[in-house]
Amino acid sequence: MFYGYIDNIRTLSGLISGLLQGRNGVIELFVNNRYLSMHVKDNMIQAFSCNLDVDKPKNINAQNMLIYCIAEMLENPEGFFAFYDEELTNPINLEMPMDVEELTIQSIIVRKELDKILEKVISPYATLRAISDDEELKHFNNKTLLDILFSSEEGITQLVRKLEGLLSEGKLDIHKFTEEEKEVFKELRIDYFLNDINIDKVNLIAVLESIKRSKFSGTVKISMEDSLVILFYKKGELISIYPKNIDVFEFLLNPYHGAELSIMEMDERLVDYISLRYLSYPHIRELSSDFMEVSKLFLGLSKYKKNALLFIEEEGKNRYIIFDKGSLIAPINEVEHRFEHSTDLKFKEPFKVSLYFYREVRNIESFMYLFLLNITFQIILKLSLKKLWEEISFKLLKYTYLRLGEDNKLYLIRKLKDQEEEELLSLVSEILEDLAKEIGQERQEEELELQLRPFKDIFKVLDIEEYIKLKNAKAS
Repeated sequence: MFYGYIDNIRTLSGLISGLLQGRNGVIELFVNNRYLSMHVKDNMIQAFSCNLDVDKPKNINAQNMLIYCIAEMLENPEGFFAFYDEELTNPINLEMPMDVEELTIQSIIVRKELDKILEKVISPYATLRAISDDEELKHFNNKTLLDILFSSEEGITQLVRKLEGLLSEGKLDIHKFTEEEKEVFKELRIDYFLNDINIDKVNLIAVLESIKRSKFSGTVKISMEDSLVILFYKKGELISIYPKNIDVFEFLLNPYHGAELSIMEMDERLVDYISLRYLSYPHIRELSSDFMEVSKLFLGLSKYKKNALLFIEEEGKNRYIIFDKGSLIAPINEVEHRFEHSTDLKFKEPFKVSLYFYREVRNIESFMYLFLLNITFQIILKLSLKKLWEEISFKLLKYTYLRLGEDNKLYLIRKLKDQEEEELLSLVSEILEDLAKEIGQERQEEELELQLRPFKDIFKVLDIEEYIKLKNAKAS
């Protein structure tokens, strides 16, 4: 097997016209966010598969599609490749096998012509319209550029030249360009409202209230030396908190003197993926590049259309490489705790790789159940209810996702499944009932009110006050 990094047109074209000469097998390419695999035999491309997310016509012009894929890669020729000896699964077969040299030459020509066309139509997904009723224009009317290229019997080189001429002459124009199509080319938003501001200079409660009202999506981060708290928001709703323990609310109530506040607004999709690093368990954890080839991960995630986060730790910076259905939607650098869009996929050796497959990491429900449990434990310890404490400590042994620390606080050791969240809510209800039997319902309510009172403002601004009332009603 051969594999490696592609950084320019010469490398990409050299791979196709050089590496494939005299070899039989499959070459996989991940370049310019396109995945393409081609089966070559005796210097001829026999079949291919790609990740073009378009409706393929019944009678597809496979050769046009293949050339277009390579031409797309030539626009920004950076990525990875692998070559190995095996067959393709469910490929698109070429009616006439194509010489590797011819593929390279035609792709370069088509790339130049596409640049001229895209100056006029902006996107290959834009729908075109014919300005007149000329017979020759009927095949192009109310179709996207890709529809035309992939459904026509005419070769792509001649076809793109013809289209460029018709657009220049004003015989074709853009008919519509939907919001969905625009989203394909939209750079995901990353903006800093505040960056490393001394928290002593701001009213944290007022800031959090403003975030809720503005339907903010992003992160609120408070940091100081070894302490870090991150609140994850989507459309003004708090969806997750890091770290997952009771001390977070105490920290928000009384932030350490000198702590720094950063508020970063971002696209909702980024919130989901960035939170994976903090709130999920990786399938690969901090594996050194000395023991793996990162190109295989890029190719595999794209080939199998995975939703995933590649977190790469380099000297001086972290890299967040986000895949959504196999498409690379956001390479992001984190330098000195500041996020910015990245433009390259070259990694400085040695580096560490962690891989997170996407899953929902919303943790507010389990977080609040845990908080209520710990509040109840404080009451039990405060009142020296030793027998009840011993009974609860024994009861906790069957909950494998909970750990009772030396500080007599309860911690989650992993993300909960749906049924385990319901189980944890039942545990809250059960322990509150046990406490009420021990000290009476009225005394229990007084003690809970006393313990929760300091957090009233925090709960209100985070919409947790109403949440606690709802869950307490359910628990009782």
